[in-house]
Amino acid sequence: HISETRIWTRALSEAEIANSMCAVSPDSPDLLAYWKFNSYKNEDNKNVVVDLTGHGYDAIGDGTVSFVEGVRCP
Repeated sequence: HISETRIWTRALSEAEIANSMCAVSPDSPDLLAYWKFNSYKNEDNKNVVVDLTGHGYDAIGDGTVSFVEGVRCP
């Protein structure tokens, strides 16, 4: 299972990764795209996961998309 995915415009340090393991602010510097896979919207019968940064890199699910409820970051 994948709970979220992020794309940064630079390499992160080990400390930065450890400190933001479960979530980051969508307006973090150098954050290009950020998807949390616990919610989506349905547009034209496609499952769309919105890019939380506002940059417009929405993800579109190919085929059946399912979400597991109650999964929390350790």
